Amino acid sequence: SIIGNIRRVDYFQGRFYILDSDESKALFIFSSEGNFISKTKYGRGPDEILDPWDFYIDQTKNEILIWDQRVFSMQVYDLNLNLKSSKSYGNLAIRNFVISGEDTLFVFAQSPVISEFKEGQENINYNYLVYTKDFSEVIQKYLPINSREILQITLSSPLCVSNGTECIAIYDQNSYRYRTNQIYTYNDLVF
Repeated sequence: SIIGNIRRVDYFQGRFYILDSDESKALFIFSSEGNFISKTKYGRGPDEILDPWDFYIDQTKNEILIWDQRVFSMQVYDLNLNLKSSKSYGNLAIRNFVISGEDTLFVFAQSPVISEFKEGQENINYNYLVYTKDFSEVIQKYLPINSREILQITLSSPLCVSNGTECIAIYDQNSYRYRTNQIYTYNDLVF
């Protein structure tokens, strides 16, 4: 099998986008009939990727953003997986992300960032963060949790929905929606 472990699947314009970040370390494209179309290339070259951890299809720009966790960079591809641009962001440890507005990203991330982590340090925190789109500033932090409290249980990947971004916090068994710069539980929302 060319795909080992499926981390994420998305469907857009008659194509399935399937991310295997563990075995083949690639994002695959298949037609709705199941025919292979393309995949990202593994490696350190200019159009290659080492550790594709998460991806997001920007439907307004017809672009695919892929976070490379090994080199802390955001790769931007067209819908056929031709590389358009790549930018490194130092030492961010992003687990999942979605675009939440024109100029913000809703991110599930680890803190402290890699360069601030000290040997023997036990406190690794996970938060939903709202970043500016260029990752230059954290605008908001939501639902901080400590890794010792949750062991191997983490928050879910954020999902885009029609009027906000949704996430499910397994540790407290709540669903949350981020919209209008606030995060709400479903009990607080008026739909």
